[in-house]
Amino acid sequence: MPTMGFSAAQGMPVEQDILGKWSFLSSENFEAYLKEAGVGMLTRKVASTLKPTLEFAREGDQLRMTSTSTFKTYVSKFKIGETFDEKTMDGRDVSDRYQFEE
Repeated sequence: MPTMGFSAAQGMPVEQDILGKWSFLSSENFEAYLKEAGVGMLTRKVASTLKPTLEFAREGDQLRMTSTSTFKTYVSKFKIGETFDEKTMDGRDVSDRYQFEE
């Protein structure tokens, strides 16, 4: 299962560290990951060229993640540590769960 990790600044809540905008720098083996996840060839090729910007914001008891690229803008809302169902950018139904670990 893919994971994404962030480290917290000492004395700050971990969640606070993720809020704001993040710029894409690089990826390794992303196309192979997408293939393994069942993403079609054309979508894999397009996705491998994108450099999205991610923005995390707090909305009540949820986080909102907005991924913006030249291809598409995608918004996901979730509660940390809770599993939820959503559609991927290519239309697949998946169950996701985001959590912070030290």
